[in-house]
Amino acid sequence: MEFKRIWAARAGRDNQADHLFFNRGQIALGLGAGGDARLLRPTRAAFKEAFAGAPTPGSIPIQAGQLFRFVYEMKAGDGIVYPRKIDRTLRWGEVTGDYVYDGTDGPDFPHRRAVRWIASRSRDDFSPGALYELGSVLTLFEVKSFAAELRRRFEAGEAADEPEEEAPVAARDLAETTRDFISLTIKTDFKGYAFEQLVADLFRSMGYRVQVTQKSKDDGVDVIACRDPLGV
Repeated sequence: MEFKRIWAARAGRDNQADHLFFNRGQIALGLGAGGDARLLRPTRAAFKEAFAGAPTPGSIPIQAGQLFRFVYEMKAGDGIVYPRKIDRTLRWGEVTGDYVYDGTDGPDFPHRRAVRWIASRSRDDFSPGALYELGSVLTLFEVKSFAAELRRRFEAGEAADEPEEEAPVAARDLAETTRDFISLTIKTDFKGYAFEQLVADLFRSMGYRVQVTQKSKDDGVDVIACRDPLGV
């Protein structure tokens, strides 16, 4: 199934809505406008008015715009990707329901839509560019630049290949971005004997004497021998 539009949604800063995403099969947003968003006039101006009491006025257009898109632009049949920090996976699914206001089992995340989860893949299977786009600080946004890659990975089941595009390290989600970069670098640049050299250098940086021995190519085994730390 090829979705016309692909959205990305987050489950809260600390994954508070994760149980709603999976146990209840709902995308759940906690954007600050109180009450059922369907009672607002279907205009962006009306949604901005609903956020008028926000503590940071500069965020009003952003929050109002996200909720407006969630209610009126997202449609049943669209694709949805959920970057799940708990297990470093990307969850892929289909939006299956219209907007509802439901505070059950999660009153802080009352804006919801039903979803059907289809597949899951490790973050390591995706290019740095795709992960960078999915690292947006927005709670809800449409995936555009790397939508084609998501379709290939999930819908066609294509295996991961070399990175398509290098992305700059962002200040946001710095720890997660750094882990992704290290993991992908080890997978692509430190295979076989090169990986043994990397481990050897790590031990040397800790003050150990290291001897690296490469056996025949047929054996395909590299041995690292570590002695006591220097000066001990």
